[in-house]
Amino acid sequence: MSDRLHRDVAQYQNWRDALLAGIADYEKWLKEHDEVPPRLADLARTIRDDRLVLAFFAEFSRGKTELINALFFGDLKQRLLPSEAGRTTMCPTEIFFDASHAPYIRLLPIETRSRDDSIDSLKREQQLWVERKLDLGSIKAVERELRGLTERKTVSAEIARALGLLDSDCADDSVDIPTWRHALVNYPHPLLQSGLVVLDTPGLNALGVEPELTLSMIPNAHAIVFVLGTDTGVTHSDLEVWRRVVQNSDTRRIAVLNKIDLLWDELKSPESIEQTISRQAEQTAALLGIPRNDVFAVSAQKALLAQVRDDAALYEKSGIKELERFLANEIIPARRQILVDSVSREIRALLSVSRESVKAGIAANREELGELAGLSGKNRGIATALLNKLETDRANHAQTVETFKSTRQVVMKQGNALLASLEAEHLNELIEKNRALMEASWTTTGITRAMETLFENFSRQSDKILNYAQQIGGLIEAIYARFHDRYGFAKLAPPPLNLERYRLAMRQLERKADAFARDPLNVVIEKRFLIRKFYHGLVHQARVIYAQAHDECGIWQKRVLQPIYTQLKEHERVLGRRVANVQAIRDNLDTLVVRIRLLEQQHSALNEKNRVLERIASVFQQPESVASG
Repeated sequence: MSDRLHRDVAQYQNWRDALLAGIADYEKWLKEHDEVPPRLADLARTIRDDRLVLAFFAEFSRGKTELINALFFGDLKQRLLPSEAGRTTMCPTEIFFDASHAPYIRLLPIETRSRDDSIDSLKREQQLWVERKLDLGSIKAVERELRGLTERKTVSAEIARALGLLDSDCADDSVDIPTWRHALVNYPHPLLQSGLVVLDTPGLNALGVEPELTLSMIPNAHAIVFVLGTDTGVTHSDLEVWRRVVQNSDTRRIAVLNKIDLLWDELKSPESIEQTISRQAEQTAALLGIPRNDVFAVSAQKALLAQVRDDAALYEKSGIKELERFLANEIIPARRQILVDSVSREIRALLSVSRESVKAGIAANREELGELAGLSGKNRGIATALLNKLETDRANHAQTVETFKSTRQVVMKQGNALLASLEAEHLNELIEKNRALMEASWTTTGITRAMETLFENFSRQSDKILNYAQQIGGLIEAIYARFHDRYGFAKLAPPPLNLERYRLAMRQLERKADAFARDPLNVVIEKRFLIRKFYHGLVHQARVIYAQAHDECGIWQKRVLQPIYTQLKEHERVLGRRVANVQAIRDNLDTLVVRIRLLEQQHSALNEKNRVLERIASVFQQPESVASG
């Protein structure tokens, strides 16, 4: 790992830490002023759990795992993941850091394929996994444990077929299959501690490829690194895999031509070798339909060797610096922007409400000071008249509160209807009815048509939900405008409810389902495994999309009127204080000077509150790029 990549990831981590510190400061500020922190714990958890997922994807023998070793674990001065000849990763492997557990490797037995459960759901059943602790005091011991990723075993053809790992026409009595279905590696490496997750996949022609791998894990990564061999170029199988799994993904996709050291011919000039590599990179870009700048030519093995030997010249020659520069300049800032959009923007909106509340308090304080100053030298009759006016204002405010309560009931009713349309029970009914149709179908055509119909229904439902949400959004905007125009509240934008991204995600999933149903490779799969693959992959993603939309709607419903409520409570508090002050002055004019002095102190305190909020808000301003160029 280069100093540049290490530095930029560290900067990204420092920025996340600053956000967490800002949230903590804001939460403290709210508690000091007797306000309930609105879902700040959830937003802090979103930041802490933030992950930058890089999926490495390739056919056999392209040097994919060696590339991971060179990029992220070269500072260990040896291979962490097994990548020698004959040692191939046999199961999808997620490499990450979880501070709540000691380092480990967890392995899911291949036999769990007989269960009708997704990998995602099986992660919650820890008793199914074989856990091996990693002794960080010995890298050799860690390496030995990680060799479990390459384990295979021999089983009868009948067992392999029952697990969906063997074609029905295979005549062999026994076959080799992977021992493990999935692996989780918790390892305290600086990059992993900064939120990076590396997804290492088995060769795509390996037995037992998980449907979630190609249908969700890889497409949902933040970047896909597709590794090719310089010695092979883009083969027919490479191109087929690219088109089926990678090409239609919205994820950032890059290609890495590995093993360029095979072209290092001492009988050729460096210029000639560079021209050959450049020409092959251009051909790769053309075949894959990606920009030339998204193709990187490297020697992972030489890059790793250079780090072991501290050979700067060899490291430069390996070409890996360009790939590291891409990760620093493109992927990390992109992930940072996602956090800005999903978390920082929401906190800025919450802070805006708090700041408007403080500003309103400052304005009210200033008005009250003017009122009391006007009472100087006046008789009790003037104070009584002012008190009567304030009591009238308080009565009007009570009516405003009643209006707010009735308005909130309307919003809650509309919001509950929206949530009901996103309930899991409603979705399950549609899914189970469709699954029964699939299982009853005698033909592949009938099954695939049922698949397409299900996602057509999903998309239609998401369209209806979005339209309904937009109607509710219009109602909320009208409510905010009315409270501003009629009651003089600060002009604030209501918290937005943006379900458009979920509809877009469902549309994209519908296209995936259509491609899945038409994929010739799925036609030959036994019916029960085809249905299982469909449900574990695409239908599971649909459930996730609905669940996320449901959660967002629930959070939005709880806080959509909070800015108005906050202003109501502040106005009520200020009115109560003003009435108490004027009553005391009416009863004893000698207290006027003391009251004015107290208001001046409150004015200073309010200005300090505002300065603290401004300092906190500065943490959440739109960031510049993480990379420094």
